[in-house]
Amino acid sequence: MPNNCSDRSNPKNDGDVSRGNAFRKLWLKLNQLQGTRAFQYPEFRGVWSTAVLAGLANSIERLSVGWLILEQTNSVLLTALSFALRNLPNLVFGPLGGAAADSFKRSRLLKITLGSKGLILATLALSLMIGRSPVGLVLGLVFLLGIGFTFEVPTTQALITDSVPPELAANSIALYSVGTRAISLVGAIVSGVLLERVGAQGAFLVAATALGLGSVALRDIQPQTVAIALPWRAVFSTAREGLIAMGRLPTVRILLILTILLEILAYSYQSLLPSIARDVLKVGATGLGTLSFGAGMGSLIGSITLSCWGNIRRKGIALLLVTSTYGLFLMAFSLSPWFSLSGLLILGVGAMASLFDALQWITLQHHVPSDMKGRVIGGWLFATGFGWLGHMILGALAELVGVQTALGLSGILVVVLGGGLLVFSARLRQA
Repeated sequence: MPNNCSDRSNPKNDGDVSRGNAFRKLWLKLNQLQGTRAFQYPEFRGVWSTAVLAGLANSIERLSVGWLILEQTNSVLLTALSFALRNLPNLVFGPLGGAAADSFKRSRLLKITLGSKGLILATLALSLMIGRSPVGLVLGLVFLLGIGFTFEVPTTQALITDSVPPELAANSIALYSVGTRAISLVGAIVSGVLLERVGAQGAFLVAATALGLGSVALRDIQPQTVAIALPWRAVFSTAREGLIAMGRLPTVRILLILTILLEILAYSYQSLLPSIARDVLKVGATGLGTLSFGAGMGSLIGSITLSCWGNIRRKGIALLLVTSTYGLFLMAFSLSPWFSLSGLLILGVGAMASLFDALQWITLQHHVPSDMKGRVIGGWLFATGFGWLGHMILGALAELVGVQTALGLSGILVVVLGGGLLVFSARLRQA
């Protein structure tokens, strides 16, 4: 079957067929499209739907917290701190979340995780309803949400690949990426509208409801490799052993180092978006939602491109080219003084971010044994945990030299990183 988004095989001419048969054949053909083959499996459709609902909640929560902190404190640095606290738990709990995904029944673990995050968001909404919520409380609850995220991601990704045959693992991850990127578009627009109309408390309630629905809707999935239930003490040991094992795999090791650097230099741009919307482009909460919509649209375009692309032979080269292009878009976005141009440029930023993530996930899964699927994503989360440094450095730099200059400098460093590795890292080029 060709590696594109259309099935070009010619169906046999069966002559006169009934309208019902014709529709059935059309449906079968649609189910065989290269880019959507994983949707043939009911288990995949179930976990994909849950992941999309969780993605909606995460998008609304992230945008609303950033705006709430900026409005309450008028500080770019404290706004960046809210993003940093969301990333910080990955350093400790990322490997634990991955080990838990490999040690317990994954569907049950995900139900508990999503339900817990929903309760935290409901608590945050309630605290805002009864009065002006202290910034310290908001930041503390954001930290708890970050802990939940470290269990949510590896468990969801392991379930995604559990729900399809091994040969469709890459397709299932790409479709998972498409779904979560697409729903982030809805989350961005909904967040902007809710923040303007009913405030952050309404946005948090909508996010909590989405997580509750996702937890209830998740169905049990029989994994390809059955996890052995372990006591939590053994899970800690499994997490430590998983990190050591990944460190001994050269390709996995360098991919995780690249993730650390990109989290610090590139993904931290998100913590500056509220300030760019309010102080540079002068467009308020609705404009922030529109910029986030643009980043989400770019992410969706990137994910669809990858799902239609099929299996990429030279994943490492593609990953490094995406890295450098990511930096170029960040540089251009930092220079734009016009909202319309910024909206176009952030499409490219979002596309490169999603392409980097998806290529990273696919390449990591390809270089570890099947019984480490959860732990390698836990290792990836551990690497992303260093992103808190990027948020804090970028926030502090923005206070000193301005948000546009800070963002432009980070873009330059990303371009240099991608180009340097493309020239000097033979192992990544061959990944």
